[in-house]
Amino acid sequence: MRIFLAYLILLAVFSQVPSVSATTQGHGNVHILGSIIDTPCGISSESRYQSVDLSTLPVSTIINDGAGPSKPFRISLSDCLLPGVLNSSNSGVKFSITFNGKKSEHSLFSVEGEGSGVGIEITDKAGNVAEPGKAMPAYTLEPDSMDLEFNMRLKANERAINPGDYQSTISFKMDYY
Repeated sequence: MRIFLAYLILLAVFSQVPSVSATTQGHGNVHILGSIIDTPCGISSESRYQSVDLSTLPVSTIINDGAGPSKPFRISLSDCLLPGVLNSSNSGVKFSITFNGKKSEHSLFSVEGEGSGVGIEITDKAGNVAEPGKAMPAYTLEPDSMDLEFNMRLKANERAINPGDYQSTISFKMDYY
C-alpha cells in the first residue's frame, strides 16, 4: 500500500510539472528610456544621423583648386514652439549650433583613413565657417524656416595629399536662448 501511495504522489507531482513550466513561458520585460526636454524645437529623426558622400575626387582637383565641390546637407527642426506663433510677439527664438569633431589644420575637421592631406569644411548659407567645438553665429528661428542649410567640402590642409578612402564623424548640438 505504501508503494502504491508513493507511486500516486510521484505521478501527481510529475503530472503537474508540464503545466507549471507552461505557465512560466511567454513573458519578459521591456525597459523604456526617454526624456522630456524643454527646448523650443526638436531635431527631426532624419536629421539626427546623416551620411554625406563627398564622392570620388581626383588629387589634381584638390591641388589645383585647394578644395572639392560643396555638398549640401540640412538639419530639419520639428515641433517648434515659437513666440510669434503663440502670441503677438514678433521676437524669434535665438539659437546657436556647434559642430564637434577632431580638429585638423586651419580649423578644419580631420579625416581618418588612407586619404590624407585634407580636412572637411562646413559652412552655413551665409558663408560662416564652422570651427570644431566653437558655436557658430546666432540664428533666429522663424516659422517659415525650419530647415537649417549647410555645405560640406573637402579642403587641403597644407599636408601632403595622399589618395585613398577617408571618413570622419562630426556631431552637432543646438543651444537655445
